[in-house]
Amino acid sequence: MPQQSVREMKQAERRGRVIQAAMRLASEGGYDAVHMRDVSAKADVAMGTIYRYFSSKDELLAASLVTWVKALRNRLAAHPGRGHTPAERLADTLSTASNVSERAVPLVKALITAMSSTDPAVIPHRVEVDGLMGDIIINGMGELPARVDIEGVRRVMTHVWSSSINRWVSGMAPTGSVAVELRRAADLLLGHLGTDGADGADGEVRASPPASASVARAAAAG
Repeated sequence: MPQQSVREMKQAERRGRVIQAAMRLASEGGYDAVHMRDVSAKADVAMGTIYRYFSSKDELLAASLVTWVKALRNRLAAHPGRGHTPAERLADTLSTASNVSERAVPLVKALITAMSSTDPAVIPHRVEVDGLMGDIIINGMGELPARVDIEGVRRVMTHVWSSSINRWVSGMAPTGSVAVELRRAADLLLGHLGTDGADGADGEVRASPPASASVARAAAAG
């Protein structure tokens, strides 16, 4: 194996340890409990090395959210949503996702808080999370009629998901509200579709596009 590949593997392993350490600290005490020195000690990675990977605490937590949502995406893909219609399947998938989030309150709130940072280094991670959420939504819908604007549904559902989870994290909405909002949005966008996605126009169905192949295997169980 080329020496460069070995070095890259070691760097990826250290980076993963740093992310896992940050997630453990956030799980224990939320956003304010994550300090770079503590991350360094828990991960057994030098501070200077951590700052080569992440320019700030917010970027580290934003990258941690990417890892967490990748794991969630993979778990949901292994257990498709239940229901006879696209709206029912999508609502079930997103309800499960919301329930997982609500069982990890300190962690999720810390990660979402970091994603709201104005730090420019957070932006690429925010874009990646948006794409992962889109994967979850598309996979959750199953088959749809050819006339349905799949990308439009994905974009609207992603906006509703982001908005509702931010309201929950900020204390503006109670626990359980995210699933309620997502179910309402799924019904409004897809509720006119019947069993197996057939509509009243031509009955033609097509499979939703596959999840993007560029995302990596999950490194955490959420």
